[in-house]
Amino acid sequence: MSRFVTIRHCLISSFLLLTFSLTSSCFAQEHEQSTTSAASTVPPNLETKLTQINSATIEFAEHRTTNAQATVVFENGLLLDLSTWKAVAAGLKQCCNLLFYNRPGIGRSTRADAHISPELESLRLYQLLKERDLPAPYILVGHSLGGQYAQAYTKRYPEQVDGVVLVDALPLGVAKPYHEFPWFTRVGLWVFASKTARQEIANIELMGKYVMEGSGWYNKPMIRIVAQSSPQQHKPQGLIKDLLRGVIYAENLACGLSIQKSQKRA
Repeated sequence: MSRFVTIRHCLISSFLLLTFSLTSSCFAQEHEQSTTSAASTVPPNLETKLTQINSATIEFAEHRTTNAQATVVFENGLLLDLSTWKAVAAGLKQCCNLLFYNRPGIGRSTRADAHISPELESLRLYQLLKERDLPAPYILVGHSLGGQYAQAYTKRYPEQVDGVVLVDALPLGVAKPYHEFPWFTRVGLWVFASKTARQEIANIELMGKYVMEGSGWYNKPMIRIVAQSSPQQHKPQGLIKDLLRGVIYAENLACGLSIQKSQKRA
């Protein structure tokens, strides 16, 4: 019993620390006053490396610390690279081992085949973690579309995951099949979006179905962090205008977002 209490206490503590670090790093507006606090917010060196995982070349960065309380693995949002996590890394570098990587098509990551599936994407991350000798259990952090990849990995390897943090993550089961997108949406994506963006967007519906199939496969902590909107926040201006600005909004993809759907499990 004491061992169970200890494990549970460590897990809860790690999650409280992770949530606080993510929230403060991403959304805090005040500067730290003390020298010690200021030093702790300096991002670690995210020097990237390349490795070969089957037919894919994967760009990644890692940070290790002695006596790490957790190993945190990050999944980027759509078309975002691993550098977007620098501020978060600064808040976690002293207590956690960290792994960041770019999915194929982002940064220097590439793949020879064009096939994307929840199983293959999860297997690739599994092999990367094994190659880097980062043992489970993990805390997975997924931003936007990366939240689906984090949940897909958790479903395939539930025994390896101690918790999931979803940062403004795309809810599950909210995307239409790609062929049901309005024709002008598909044309706009074909003309203005990269091949990688089209592939990942087309895979959203399949990814959501995969994660929601079955029940009871995961019963550990899952935390959702949602940014508050502000009057200055950019709003969708239509697919073509947004793509020209380098932005893709879910509303433009006819996803029909519904938070209630994301909380259901088949």
